[in-house]
Amino acid sequence: MADVRERYYAGVDLGGTNVRAAIVVASGEVRSEVVKVPTPKDKGPDAVMDAIVEIIRGAVDAAGVELAALEAIGIGSPGPLNSDTGRILYTPNLEGFENYPVTERIMKATGRSAVLEGDANVACYGEWWMGAGRGTRSMVMFTLGTGVGGGIVLDGGIWRGPHYTAGHLGHIIIDPEGPPCGCGARGCLEAFASATAVARSARDALAASGRNELGGVPLDKITSREVAIAAAAGDGDMQAVLADAGRILGRAFVDVANVIDPELIVVGGGMVDAGEHLLGPAVAVLRKTALYPPREKVRVEKAALGDMAGIIGAAGCARKRYATSR
Repeated sequence: MADVRERYYAGVDLGGTNVRAAIVVASGEVRSEVVKVPTPKDKGPDAVMDAIVEIIRGAVDAAGVELAALEAIGIGSPGPLNSDTGRILYTPNLEGFENYPVTERIMKATGRSAVLEGDANVACYGEWWMGAGRGTRSMVMFTLGTGVGGGIVLDGGIWRGPHYTAGHLGHIIIDPEGPPCGCGARGCLEAFASATAVARSARDALAASGRNELGGVPLDKITSREVAIAAAAGDGDMQAVLADAGRILGRAFVDVANVIDPELIVVGGGMVDAGEHLLGPAVAVLRKTALYPPREKVRVEKAALGDMAGIIGAAGCARKRYATSR
């Protein structure tokens, strides 16, 4: 039974593989288990909306509350999107979503207010609200996964920019003559410091040294996880690969420190498992190269919420926009 003194929010993480949701209260505490279903992307956007409604209902059941008890629903989604109109403009991960009215559909199906935000933005907001950035006023988050995502919180709110594309940190240009990036440019941070790029660099380094496997994994199967494990075990070649990626990441830290001057830079995503072999060189570049005083004052920390950041952040965005007074 819902506590009438509580304010309940649903946080939804819409991904290309799964849709996940949980119930979060105004304090940021998660009050239900995470409900998950595969994303029915092959069946079109209406089927995806039905899946979102299904897991919201499952989450409120798991929390022991009624759907009517929800103040609002927050949805984190791949983009590009317009968070003011609640529409996905288009997304490579989900076909058929051209100018699709996500919040309108969810509000009609549930009777609750809804907010749509970019997936990297909600992860950043979740970390700022309840994770590594708690207590700060400004924070920038790098998410190092298959690609490199990012988000910016300034004065307690997500900075989206007038065209809703702020925070694409993976597309900071490191070297205009560097390797091609999926965005069509060359030399983006993503082409050097993503998990995909690190695995590629590791394969090149192993082949150059005459090695055809890493920890029993053949060259063509190596991922960043094997690189991190080998580096932690003392493999000098893999430590060098991570250090190179870390120094390049540090150059992006310098750009962020000089341009934005946040209190905190948070690093999340699977690549943080590489630990100090990656982050140590990155921080060293920041401390040596950024302007004073950011080079000494900007802190760098690992993300704290793991894969819950997006759900918590989506709920937090709904709370920020739709909280009512009682």
